[in-house]
Amino acid sequence: MVAPGELTDAAWARVEPLLPKHDGAGRPWRDHRQVVNGVLWRLRTGAPWRDLPSRYGPWQTVYRRFAHWEKDGTWAKRLEEVQVRDDAVGFVEWTVSIDSTIARAHQHCAGVRKKGMTPGANRQIRQQLKIRTTIPERRDQIANRARRGRLGGRPPAFDAPAYRGRNVVERCFARLKQFRAVATRFDKLAARYRAGVLIASLVLWLRDTTG
Repeated sequence: MVAPGELTDAAWARVEPLLPKHDGAGRPWRDHRQVVNGVLWRLRTGAPWRDLPSRYGPWQTVYRRFAHWEKDGTWAKRLEEVQVRDDAVGFVEWTVSIDSTIARAHQHCAGVRKKGMTPGANRQIRQQLKIRTTIPERRDQIANRARRGRLGGRPPAFDAPAYRGRNVVERCFARLKQFRAVATRFDKLAARYRAGVLIASLVLWLRDTTG
């Protein structure tokens, strides 16, 4: 019987063939499905790894597999592969939208070096990647540009229809944050947190395509 939050049989049938196979060296791996479901339990609850229920096996084993597959890119590759397969058979209609959100840091990730990005740097990245701005300009920015005259530069382009579709991104964030370890950051390493986001994305993708 599948417990809440675990992969269904249909979802597992799609994921299992894509996971790394044991090369025969050393001790046999613990069952992939048991370990992956353990990772999902921790991702859904946000609990410390040490609190992992015994039905998923030793927490050290689950964490090591999670960390190892983060390092070798397994999680990212699995998400990409299921997306490519669904795209190939016409299941996907792509809409690319970008927005930002906040994941508040929990005390468990204390000691992490904080980095920020200025509005100027954000603007520079958008220009380099040729990303169109689809948000209205704030009143204080309009007033500042008018005050500076020619030095104020041109106002950013505003695409009203695209702006109305921003809820696509907001709904995506809302679904990802159903996973407590995504909504609140517990991981000290950014790479581990990113792996959690990838896994949550993979689970949501499978839910939408396998039912």
